[in-house]
Amino acid sequence: KVSFKQINELLLLVGLPIISCSIYLYLYTPELKDVLLGTGSNFATSGGFGPNQVATILGMGMFVFFSRLIFFSPNPLLFVVNAAVAVELSYRGLITFSRGGIVTSLLMLIVLVLVTYFKINPKARIKMNYILLALVFGIVGTWVFSSSQTNGLINKRYANQDINGRVKQDRFTGREELAKDEISAFLAQPIFGLGVGKIAENRQKKTFGLELIALLAAQIDADLTMNT
Repeated sequence: KVSFKQINELLLLVGLPIISCSIYLYLYTPELKDVLLGTGSNFATSGGFGPNQVATILGMGMFVFFSRLIFFSPNPLLFVVNAAVAVELSYRGLITFSRGGIVTSLLMLIVLVLVTYFKINPKARIKMNYILLALVFGIVGTWVFSSSQTNGLINKRYANQDINGRVKQDRFTGREELAKDEISAFLAQPIFGLGVGKIAENRQKKTFGLELIALLAAQIDADLTMNT
C-alpha cells in the first residue's frame, strides 16, 4: 500500500527536476517581444526544444505543485512556496504557445479537486474553499500576466486565431489526419500492430505518390516562372 507520505515524496521528486527545467528556460529564453511573431508553438520560448514536449513537462509540474498546494502545505511558508512555483511553471508553460500539455494538466487538476472535494468531510471543505479561492486567483492571475507579456497573443492562441485575429480553419493543425492514420493502422493489425516506429514508415509509403506529384508540380511551376 502506498502511503500519503510516499505520495508526497514522489510528487516532490517528480517536481524538482521540472523546476530545474524552468530555470533553464529563464536563462535561455530571449525577450518575448523579440520572438513572438505569431500564435504558433514557439521554440524560442521553449529553450530551443520542442514546444509540445516542454509544455507537457511544465504542465506536469503545474499539476504537481498545485496538488501539493492542496495536500502538502501544512504551514503558510510552504503554501506560498508551492503556490509561487505552480504559478511560475504555469506561466512558462503558457508562453510556449503549445496548448496540449497545459489543457491536459488543467483537466487533471479539475478532476483531482472535484474528487477530493466530495470525498472530504464538511469541516475540511471549509479549509478547501479557501485553497480553491487561492487556486482560482493564481490561475486567473497567471493568465492575465501571460496575456500582458504576450500583448494578447496567448488569448488568440487559445481562441484558435492567427496574429490578425482570424479564426484558423484547422484547430488541430493536421493532427486529426495523423490520428486517423494511427487508428486505421491499429484496426488493420490489432493484435501484433505495425511494429515500433513503423507508423511513420507506413505513412510515407501511403503518401509517396502524392509527395512526388507535389514536387513535380512545384518544379513545373518554378520552370514556368523562370521562362516568363
